[in-house]
Amino acid sequence: MIKNHQQFLVSLEQVQELELALDSVKRDAASPTAFHIQAVSIHKEICRIRHEIDAYLGVVDLHSAPSNQQK
Repeated sequence: MIKNHQQFLVSLEQVQELELALDSVKRDAASPTAFHIQAVSIHKEICRIRHEIDAYLGVVDLHSAPSNQQK
């Protein structure tokens, strides 16, 4: 759980590092199956941290809120 701005900045850094790791796995994977096996845990951690960031920013409920805009 992110409780202050410093923890927020650390979380942003962590997401960036994990995204770079995911990119590296994508480039270096021997096969699509190998990529999937390695990417799943990285993706789960990215999602977990992003959820914490959204909670800290107060936007968790915005992802599921219906849009009132007309197209």
